[in-house]
Amino acid sequence: PPYITSEDNDLPELRRRRVSVQTIYKWLNDKASETSFYAKILKDASVLSELHIQLEQLDTHPLLLNCPNGIVDLTSGRQLDHDRNKYLTQVTAVKYDPNADQSKVMLQHKLCQPDEEKREFESKVFGYGITGSIGQQEVYLMYGPANNGKSTWGDAVVDVLGDYAVNANEGIFEKARSAKHPTEIHRLKGARWVQHGEMEDDARLDAKRCKMLTKNKSVARAMCKDFTE
Repeated sequence: PPYITSEDNDLPELRRRRVSVQTIYKWLNDKASETSFYAKILKDASVLSELHIQLEQLDTHPLLLNCPNGIVDLTSGRQLDHDRNKYLTQVTAVKYDPNADQSKVMLQHKLCQPDEEKREFESKVFGYGITGSIGQQEVYLMYGPANNGKSTWGDAVVDVLGDYAVNANEGIFEKARSAKHPTEIHRLKGARWVQHGEMEDDARLDAKRCKMLTKNKSVARAMCKDFTE
């Protein structure tokens, strides 16, 4: 707040105090809370046509990956400058470094998956997972004994991808006796990599839901909100 400074010492003491109190009170009154302050900004901005944009205009480049230090073209690996006209609202948690040392990652992958052919397939799955493409419309299941690195790999991808990745609610892909709330689907909106934890031995996949979630559009809603695609 704009307090009275020492430069105003030429004012009489009482006048300085009165001005200071009035100034602080006005500042506090104008910004009674962060919520009302930002709500007023949004309300004022809503009437400015140059700020209007449709939700469908956001994040429409499935083969671009937005990083803190630029945009990566996933078709070529080239690093591009940030461009606000592309309307990319998501960003990874780490910077892009084409010269990063991969030796530890490759060694860990080999320890978790000794079979070279399977390692190559897994690498393709991870690569496909960081794109926004849904051309394959597939759900990948990692199967194997406990403590062999399945969750470790998945968690690493989630940590790196930042806004692009989501840990799905437990049981979202499983058959349930009662209807599930659509909010858990709404959380997946815009996610490229959706990870689900380990399933129980007697759990059954919900094939219908898996098909719905791997298509271009799914219907869901946030809590107390209308349904959206």
